[in-house]
Amino acid sequence: HIDGVGRMEPKNDASLWLIRHFREFADDSARLHRLMRLTISGISALTTMPRLAEVIARLENRYGIGASEDSFMRDAEADAELAQLEVNEGFPITLSQFLVDIWGLLEAFIRKLLTLSLEHMGAMRFERVAKLKIKVGDYDQLVGAERFYYVVKVLEREEASSTKVGVDRFESLLACVKLDGPLPSSLKKALYELSQLRNCIVHNARRVDLQLVLACPWLALSAGQMISPGHERATRLSKAVRDYSILAVARASARYGDPMQNAVDEVFKDWSAV
Repeated sequence: HIDGVGRMEPKNDASLWLIRHFREFADDSARLHRLMRLTISGISALTTMPRLAEVIARLENRYGIGASEDSFMRDAEADAELAQLEVNEGFPITLSQFLVDIWGLLEAFIRKLLTLSLEHMGAMRFERVAKLKIKVGDYDQLVGAERFYYVVKVLEREEASSTKVGVDRFESLLACVKLDGPLPSSLKKALYELSQLRNCIVHNARRVDLQLVLACPWLALSAGQMISPGHERATRLSKAVRDYSILAVARASARYGDPMQNAVDEVFKDWSAV
């Protein structure tokens, strides 16, 4: 395993692009999780700064080496007050930003998987791609992988993927290169929930709107309250992103004779119990 994401061993040179892409996603995901943990640790540490500032000032006064400036104490107290509020509320801002970032990571992962699939599997072999209306002038100005990325963007527009919700926006695109497939219903629901939370956090400044209330009634939210994901929910939604990436890569890997069946079975088993 690579930071919780299943590793594939190369079977031939043709599949190396897929392995590199998966490893890149795993590394980016691990870095994002570490930064989240460091942020929480740092915020928690700030709650102790006034005590430290007070001890320093007392020692300086005792030994006559100059008292600490009042601004140092004021800043420490202000930082500690804000940090304590974040701690008491379960790190709502930190974890909300984390959800935005992991959804963005998944979007980038799927888009690049599509781009690489077109490049290495042959774009014209896929009927939906072959029928795309490409602006030759725009296409000819691009070189290498940029051309395939451009094709993916056109595909997204023509498939109107941005109007689809949750994982459906990805599955509709993956279907164009025959990389769609079955999903556990609970995993699909989790990714739908993540997408709805992400949209509300980004477009309504973390304040719950009616759309989110209606889209995810199981969250029991009220319009106007602030989103506070909590550690448990953030962990579950992060796992959903990880497990969906495993399924997507397994579908592509099957093209090279390795369907990663054990990893796929584990994903379905995990989410069948949810």
